Amino acid sequence: MPKKDDNKAKPKLKRAANGFVMALKVPLGEVLTDVAKKKWVVGPPIGQGGFGTIYSAREECGNPKDYPFVVKIEPHENGPLFVEMHFYMKCGKPEQIEEYLKQKKLPHLNLPQYLGSGSHEIKGMKHRFVVTNKFGEDLWSIFKLHKKFPFGTILRIAQQTLQVLEYIHSKDYAHCDVKGANLLIGNTSSTKNRVYLVDFGLASRCTSDAVYTEDARKSNNGTIEYLSRDAHRGVVTKRGDLEVLAFNMIHWLCSTLPWEQVIAMDKKGKEKTVEEMKIKFMENISESLSELKIAQAEKAFLKKFLEKVKSMGHLDKPDYKTLNKMISDALHVTGFKETGPLNFSATKTSPRGVSKARSAKRAVQESEDEVEEELVPPKKKGKTAEKVTPEKAPRGRSRGLASQAKESDSNDLAKLLKKSEKTPKGRKARQSMSSEEENLVEGVKPENPRPRRLGRSVLAKMEAEKAAAAAQKNGTAHLNGNSSSSSKDSDTTPEKKTKKKKGAEKNKGTGIWKLCPTVMNSNVETPGTYSPPANAPSRNKKK
Repeated sequence: MPKKDDNKAKPKLKRAANGFVMALKVPLGEVLTDVAKKKWVVGPPIGQGGFGTIYSAREECGNPKDYPFVVKIEPHENGPLFVEMHFYMKCGKPEQIEEYLKQKKLPHLNLPQYLGSGSHEIKGMKHRFVVTNKFGEDLWSIFKLHKKFPFGTILRIAQQTLQVLEYIHSKDYAHCDVKGANLLIGNTSSTKNRVYLVDFGLASRCTSDAVYTEDARKSNNGTIEYLSRDAHRGVVTKRGDLEVLAFNMIHWLCSTLPWEQVIAMDKKGKEKTVEEMKIKFMENISESLSELKIAQAEKAFLKKFLEKVKSMGHLDKPDYKTLNKMISDALHVTGFKETGPLNFSATKTSPRGVSKARSAKRAVQESEDEVEEELVPPKKKGKTAEKVTPEKAPRGRSRGLASQAKESDSNDLAKLLKKSEKTPKGRKARQSMSSEEENLVEGVKPENPRPRRLGRSVLAKMEAEKAAAAAQKNGTAHLNGNSSSSSKDSDTTPEKKTKKKKGAEKNKGTGIWKLCPTVMNSNVETPGTYSPPANAPSRNKKK
């Protein structure tokens, strides 16, 4: 009977997919005592790690409504939290980080601080816990929402992560699992633009063997998508962390990785296939990157970064100064800044440095469009005018100028353009105008005016004069002497004299070619006929 009671008292153990035993649920308000006898109160859970549960926490003497820390709890038999605890104890103490910052003259280091650790029993089962700083959302959650990150944001993440890796490597450790899920955003106003590298459950001492020796026990340790070629073979190197970071950058840029489909198949031996694909990818970096759908500047940066990693030996210390300069140069070329808010949206927004040049170019184009719209009349075809498709409305100051110019005449438009000459886009628009457009804006009549429409009476008079000229040339004028004199007498009436005088002043000559310059340009076969040009407006009236 007692044996049965003991069996009932034992809690049921659950195992994660990785084979580790899952921690039992910790009641809200449970008090944990670390090795330094400091007490921590457990708050609501905030996440589930690969090897244990993560809870919010506070000091026992702290504000009962505020939980500014994090406690990670795992069963004693699990190894990852034991590794992480010892890493923090050797590399994560506040005084250690402060000393490094003074040495490197850095304002901060995006690494969690070790605040406490110890053991605690839950329902008779021993658990290990570690207390560190609390952070915000992880990059993997943000990436799943946006599908990709802007290049400038990726460079800044790489810059901050490289800074943390330099510190870890100085302690002769490698992280071995750099990925979006282990990169967290700060949760305060002063840290919201910083990315913190967390989760050191797989952190290991870097190899010191002069001969490259593979270790099957450590092979494929980490996340298969980002594993370095060394990690596939169980060799812990500093260059491996940089290669893992590069694979993350490719993923954030392209939304996928070349070997992701193989991983999705979930077949036996996929680790070997993925390793071979990565080896082939690194053999010819230029060719591999050419197959990715990314911009030329992004390819150029990744090529330099990957070639630098490829040139390193398995015992070499990375040249962090050169790598940081690569990132800074790439940020400068693309126009992004090294400070300011982190933008995770992949919409087509230009960086500040590039947008100025583009906006100036667009402003000049908008001013030219306004001038062209005001000066060029719509074309007509037949009885009805063609429908002119409206162009995109200009923005900003140009929009105001365009609306004013539409309501005013050409003189008003000239005043507006003169006023806008103070701005670069106004001067550019003025320079791009032709001489004919300038004349029209200034109110000057163009040299070749549009042909005037002639009435039937004018055309009849023109034909009569033309016929009289032809008859006089043939010597037949004496036969019509009486009629010509009578017509001359009849023309001497005051009314007809006035008409004749007006026509003479208006047309400045009685010759048919001087009266109608349009006829001169048309194809006229006989002096007595008139053929209007093809582009002349129709004389037919609407019924």
